[in-house]
Amino acid sequence: MPLKKYLGVLEDLGLDKFRLGELLLRSYQMQPSNTLKIESLDKGWQDKDNVLLHACFQLLKDCVEKENLLAGHIDWNADEKHQKVKLELEKLYAWWLKRLEKEDQCGLNKQQYEEDDRMLHQLIDIRWALWT
Repeated sequence: MPLKKYLGVLEDLGLDKFRLGELLLRSYQMQPSNTLKIESLDKGWQDKDNVLLHACFQLLKDCVEKENLLAGHIDWNADEKHQKVKLELEKLYAWWLKRLEKEDQCGLNKQQYEEDDRMLHQLIDIRWALWT
């Protein structure tokens, strides 16, 4: 369907031009949606356990920073479950930012690896909340 015709259909549904522009811009910014740039890893070789950790937390970081997860369209006060998961998301996000600084300064050790595992499990347990 040509863009003009598509926009006409959306306008007929009651969406104003500002909202349409916002939706189109957001759609454009999220393209391609199946590519993940892991900002915290360089282009050199990485063991897959490390890639897994960084990829999962990059998804969280992208949801928070690029898709406005914590202040967007989700009603985090809807019920106790949403209130708790928002706190958990905030905690995981803050932890990841500090964790990246630690890795740059100190490298990794067994204790850090175990903490990474715990935090990764926590993120996986609340992945249902990562939709925007």
